[in-house]
Amino acid sequence: MFTFLCTAYQIPPSFLDSVFPFGLRTGPSFHDVSPLRDESRLFPKQKGLEIPSFNQSGREIRICYSLRSVERLENMSLPWSIRQNTTYHTFDIITGNTLWINIKGNQLIKSRVESQLNSGSETTGSITDRPFAASLTMHMIFVEWAGENWRTYIEDLEFGTRTLTSETLVAPVQKSVLAELPYLSGKSGARGPQKHSEIEDESNPTKTKKRPPRQTSPSAGSPRVDIITRRSPPVRNKSQLTSFSFDDLQNILDREEKIKEAIVVLDLNRTTLGDLRNLYDSYAEHLAFDIQGDREDLEVFQWQVRAVEKELDTQSIRAKALLEQLQERKNLMNSILQYRSMKASEFFADQALRSSREMEKLSQHMHVLAIETKQETVSMRVITLVTLFFLPGTFVATFLSTDVLRWTDGVRQFELGALQTYLGLSVPMTAVTFAMWSILYRLVQSKKAALPAGIVYEENTHLMQRAFNLIRSTATRRKGKNKSSSV
Repeated sequence: MFTFLCTAYQIPPSFLDSVFPFGLRTGPSFHDVSPLRDESRLFPKQKGLEIPSFNQSGREIRICYSLRSVERLENMSLPWSIRQNTTYHTFDIITGNTLWINIKGNQLIKSRVESQLNSGSETTGSITDRPFAASLTMHMIFVEWAGENWRTYIEDLEFGTRTLTSETLVAPVQKSVLAELPYLSGKSGARGPQKHSEIEDESNPTKTKKRPPRQTSPSAGSPRVDIITRRSPPVRNKSQLTSFSFDDLQNILDREEKIKEAIVVLDLNRTTLGDLRNLYDSYAEHLAFDIQGDREDLEVFQWQVRAVEKELDTQSIRAKALLEQLQERKNLMNSILQYRSMKASEFFADQALRSSREMEKLSQHMHVLAIETKQETVSMRVITLVTLFFLPGTFVATFLSTDVLRWTDGVRQFELGALQTYLGLSVPMTAVTFAMWSILYRLVQSKKAALPAGIVYEENTHLMQRAFNLIRSTATRRKGKNKSSSV
């Protein structure tokens, strides 16, 4: 049917460029933009085919243009949608015959046209008597639709922008980042004595109290370990820690795309309306057809179009200012995210440096412990060698001192009862000793297996601390002996 109408009314193929955007799409697109097309045949040399049966003289105005406007949607996740309206219009300047082809995704324009035709106003009361004025009235229906709802839409964009970016201007970034770092590190504060501590004054956040170096009182002989820690203020509102996330940046980018889309549509509408106004102005000044009776309507039409153009210019200026503001706040949010990342990197680098220093000190103490262990091992080997040398003789002497073997007048006497008594006492006592040791060993191992890994780590750390204390006390005593011997 559409092909038949296009053939019957000799609609130019360029009209299809404005029809194709209404086809099936996977998503909205604003790249298929068609400007206002004027293929009028007003001069006698341009006269087209004359068909009296269709009331066509061959001299006619032929224009095609597309406008877009924003419409509010009900019961939808997105409250606003930018819709397109495409219009093809011909007006025979001789016969006054008029053709309108309007394409839109809903019945809004159709209902407005029907309401205008049924209103009985002066401009549409007698279409046959004043066809040119009636065509201008139809144009104004499309023009007014293209200029409405933009003010409310820009206000909604401004409200959404303030909601997304207002916290970037007032949020205490440095304070929240310092409070966030221990939270990010899993609250893994340094275990051990603190030498320096900086506590932020809660009554006056701008001041920081610096306490002088204070050394705790460890047990006598414990090694001195310097650990510099910073105690951050407690995080009362953990929502501050995640108030600026990558999701917020994505929402800002989505809002920025909507504002840019609105600016593009406003500028396109502004250009199309200006072309339409200039086109009809040229019709009135340079053409020979008689529209003197409709000149007043043409001036009113141009004035109304200019009013809509000014409204579109105003909303475009607002949208551009909003876009600039949003871009500045987006840059500020990017700076905040980069600052957080930088501070987190500095914090973890400082933690790694402290850990490496502690491991270095631990390695030094382990080296001292290894030397002491080597010396003790040599001593234990000497003791073991002496013990093994005297153990057989001691055992034989102890066994011969009993009444199992006796020599009387050079005659050896063997007492079986004494041997039985000796074995009856020593063997059970040995078995009981090994059994008690086995029970105690398994009991200790079962308790260690039931404890969490952190407690076992703390116990091992405590044992290592005691070992360090022992090493330090041993070294101190040896230094004292060396000094006394030298004296």
